[in-house]
Amino acid sequence: MGSMLCGRCKSTIQLENVRFCPFCGNPVQRRPEERRNAIVVFADISGFTDLSQKTDPGTLRQLVDKLMKRFIGTVEEHGGGVDKIIGDCIMFVFGAERSSPDDPLKTIETVEALRNDVDRFREEGNLASNSTSASRTAPYPSAS
Repeated sequence: MGSMLCGRCKSTIQLENVRFCPFCGNPVQRRPEERRNAIVVFADISGFTDLSQKTDPGTLRQLVDKLMKRFIGTVEEHGGGVDKIIGDCIMFVFGAERSSPDDPLKTIETVEALRNDVDRFREEGNLASNSTSASRTAPYPSAS
């Protein structure tokens, strides 16, 4: 069972055998299910645990925030969408909203750009020299 917003009154409608909005009576327009392949990437900072044990929590948060802002910009510049950030890990997706035949290439280019972001961040004196980015990818079917 899913939910959607009513096109007229913008109320949230639970979609279980509902043909009309229970709040305003507007007919419910359901989109047909669409399946496509999406690529999900998890990227984090190698050596982050050691860094976190040696760094003041406030300073560490500032470093991570600054790096994640760069990561978000890089992902969006390459056409990806950031799904979530958890600590030093960023999860981003290609193909969830609209899949494209060049999503795999965009993903690889994005991962390389993130590694360059980490290198530049390190050169600016923000990270220890042994910190690198690590990423894992796995395609998964996406229904919207």
